[in-house]
Amino acid sequence: MPSPRQPPLLSPRHRSRAEMLERQFLHCLDLLERHQDQELPPGYMSDYQALGWLDRKDGCPQITIAGMKAVRALQAARKTV
Repeated sequence: MPSPRQPPLLSPRHRSRAEMLERQFLHCLDLLERHQDQELPPGYMSDYQALGWLDRKDGCPQITIAGMKAVRALQAARKTV
């Protein structure tokens, strides 16, 4: 269950799956950091892998260089809003 401060992971406001994945990336990283991978919606991990933002190393999710760049861009976009 998402925390009260986070938007729900699935929302009709998102125009596309890619936009939804982008909007939820920071929240999903937070879940992964807290070892709560099971709370990711089905398909998110494989979609983030397809985007090149996450990978698995020894079975554990790991952010890639492209994922780190996405994080910086998302954080910068939040500061301008």
